[in-house]
Amino acid sequence: MATRNFAVVGLGRFGTSICRTLRALGHEVLAIDNNQEMVQRMRAVATDAVQLDATDPEALTSINITDYDAVVVAIGVDLESSILVTMALKELGVRRVLAKAGNAAQQRLLSKVGADVVVFPEEDAGYRLAHSLVYPAINDFIDLGEDYLILDVSAKTEWLGRTLGELRLVSAGNRIGTGTESDYIVGLQVQLIRRGKRLINMPDADFRVEGGDVLALVGRHRDLTALVS
Repeated sequence: MATRNFAVVGLGRFGTSICRTLRALGHEVLAIDNNQEMVQRMRAVATDAVQLDATDPEALTSINITDYDAVVVAIGVDLESSILVTMALKELGVRRVLAKAGNAAQQRLLSKVGADVVVFPEEDAGYRLAHSLVYPAINDFIDLGEDYLILDVSAKTEWLGRTLGELRLVSAGNRIGTGTESDYIVGLQVQLIRRGKRLINMPDADFRVEGGDVLALVGRHRDLTALVS
C-alpha cells in the first residue's frame, strides 16, 4: 500500500485517535492545533506537529497544506472555527476535506461551506453500541443502507461441523439440493470466511464450518433475530 500524506486539524480525542490510526496504517500525518501543549504531546505520535491558527489562510499556505491528500477538521465544540478552517482549506484548493460535526445542523453548515465528508463520531458510537446490545453475537458490522449490513460473526457452537448449505447461509448461486426459497435465510449470505490467517472468498454450500472461523455475511436487520437466537 502506497504511503499517503494527511493533515489533522484539532488534537482532541477524536483528532488524536485519527492521527494514531493513520500512523499505525503506515501513512504520514501532520498534526495541527493552536494549543502548544497538545502539539508537543503529538510530536511522539504524528510524523510532524505544528502550532498555528488554522483559520488563517496564510498560516495554512506556509505549511503547504494543498500538498496533502486530505485534511481532517477534527475541531470539537468551536463550530465557528470549524467552519472557518473548512472554508479556508477549500478556498486554498485542498483536494479532500473531512469535518467533524456534532449534529445534523452542523453537518448542513459544514457541507455548505465545502466539506467533502462530514462525520458524526458520537452519534456513530451510540448507533454501534445500541446494535451490540441488541445483537451480542455480532462482532462488528458496516451499515450499507437500505436495511442491509455487512456482519462479522464468530462461528456459533451449533454451526461447527455443519456445511453452509445445511446452515442455509449461502447465496442463490452457491446452493445445493432442492431447498425452496423459503428454506433459506435469504437475507444472510456468507461472502468471506476468515480461518486463522486464511481468507476464503465466496465459499460454496459444501464448505464446512470449524471452530474459530469468522464469517462475513451480507444481511438484513429483519434476519438478525434468526442469527442470534
